[in-house]
Amino acid sequence: DALEKGTIVLAAGNPQGYDFYGSLTMGVLSGLDRDLGNGDVTYLQHDASINAGNSGGPLYNLDGYVIGINVSKMASEDIEGMGFAIPINTVKAVVETIVPTD
Repeated sequence: DALEKGTIVLAAGNPQGYDFYGSLTMGVLSGLDRDLGNGDVTYLQHDASINAGNSGGPLYNLDGYVIGINVSKMASEDIEGMGFAIPINTVKAVVETIVPTD
């Protein structure tokens, strides 16, 4: 809830599978509550490199906290470096509906 634009972020994942297992890229959180037009979920926008195989990987802040789960990127001739992550509070809420904690 306390995220701010300009926060340095780290994206972890396995781009192209196990050939590049455990990759880590750095970027900046550049948008909050981004609506990609696919439902009720809003996303965190960042510019850390996201490649095939990074989806489902964590997005960390520099304190080591997972702040999101990487799920998508936008790329075209006009757009470069736009990654999107589901905010961790949204992830927690969904997990609790699947696996109750009480």
